[in-house]
Amino acid sequence: MLRVQFVAGLNAKMGSPVHKFSEKELKDLRTCFEDADADGSGSIDKREMKKMLKKLGCYTTDKEFECLYREIDTDGSGEIEFDEFLQGVRKLLSPPSDDDLVQKFKRLDQGGKGYLNFRDIKAGFQAMNHPISDRAINDMIAVASTDGDDQVSYEEFCSIAKRPRKI
Repeated sequence: MLRVQFVAGLNAKMGSPVHKFSEKELKDLRTCFEDADADGSGSIDKREMKKMLKKLGCYTTDKEFECLYREIDTDGSGEIEFDEFLQGVRKLLSPPSDDDLVQKFKRLDQGGKGYLNFRDIKAGFQAMNHPISDRAINDMIAVASTDGDDQVSYEEFCSIAKRPRKI
C-alpha cells in the first residue's frame, strides 16, 4: 500500500532529483488510484482524494489539501487523471529542496528557538488535524535527536526529511 508521510507542507521543488517508479510501484499506484476512483470515472475528484489520503494516513489542513489538489491537477479540469496522480506522487517522493526545508522548519519552530521540541511538533500535527499520541511524538524525537537532547535541531530535521521516501 502506498504510504507517503507529510512533513508539515507539501510542495516539492522541481529542481529536486526525480523519483523513478519500478514496475511493482506502478502497479501498486494503479491499484491505489483505482481504489480511490470510487465512481469508476477514470479520475479522482476532491472527495475521493480526501478519502484516499485519510485511508493512507495522510492528514492535511484544508488549505494544504487545496494547494496539493491544485498542484496535482495540472490541466485544471477539477479532477485528477492517472498521469497527473503519478506526477504528484513523484513530486512528493522526491527530496525536498533546502529552501523548502527552511520554510517548514521555521513554520514548526514556535518562537524561533532554532530547534523543535515536543510542544512544537504536537502543535504542527494539531495544525494538520492529525491525531497523534504523546508517545508517538516522543518516539519521533528519539529517532530524530541524534545527540539525545530531546530537541530536534535544523540539521537533525533535515537529516530525517531528506531520507528516501518509499511507496
